[in-house]
Amino acid sequence: MAQLKDIYYVEKRLMELLPRIKQGCTTEELEDAFELHTVQTEKQAKRLEKIFAMLKQEPEAKRCEALEGLSK
Repeated sequence: MAQLKDIYYVEKRLMELLPRIKQGCTTEELEDAFELHTVQTEKQAKRLEKIFAMLKQEPEAKRCEALEGLSK
């Protein structure tokens, strides 16, 4: 369960970070790539929420210090 919480945290956090990263893109191709990645990340988060539901658990994110370090 701990791994699911870790992964869920990363997906949710990426949903916050990717749009900000996209703002710094210098080409339309790169912007498109980040937009696609954002859509894929949202789908992954929804899949994880379904897994939590199948396990009869509330979706819970466990903070990942490594990702926080990378995001800074």
